[in-house]
Amino acid sequence: MNKASSAAVDSELRVQDFAENPAPVLETAFEDIYQQRMTDLPVVNTSLSVAAVGFERWEGMWLGALLTPWFLNLILLPQSADDWSTLPQGKKRKLKLPSGNYAFTGGYEESIGNYLFCSLASPMHSFPDHAAALKTAHEVMELLLQPTAEDEDGNELDPDSKTVEPFEGKPTVSRRGFLRG
Repeated sequence: MNKASSAAVDSELRVQDFAENPAPVLETAFEDIYQQRMTDLPVVNTSLSVAAVGFERWEGMWLGALLTPWFLNLILLPQSADDWSTLPQGKKRKLKLPSGNYAFTGGYEESIGNYLFCSLASPMHSFPDHAAALKTAHEVMELLLQPTAEDEDGNELDPDSKTVEPFEGKPTVSRRGFLRG
């Protein structure tokens, strides 16, 4: 690897501390990206704006949703660079959140440093307006940290499945009666 490509790899692994809620920094960074790189692209839904939604501390990181006119992603950022395990751009890592396992991808922006994201929606044309997209982002954050039901072996249960109790009585119709109709 030459010095230039080594420097590029080193810079994308740079980690920034976020002792305070990173929402304002993310909104500024992605609004700049929108204005400088994205405005003329067909994936952009011009009815939407940039918004960082529901960021809260989770296991030494900041977890929240980032809504832009071109995507809705979960975002993980470090509270402290000392506790952050960097992931190069484009590389994937599975993380277990209370609601299940999610595949996160390494990302990098100069004003943010190294971060992880999980794509939820892109492009965003299925959202008629900013209010609908914002409502979805809030609902995602509400559900994300709710534990998934597990059976006694630790396997995730389907939330839509119904528990079937064993039948403990006598049949109301005999087999012969059932077959005769």
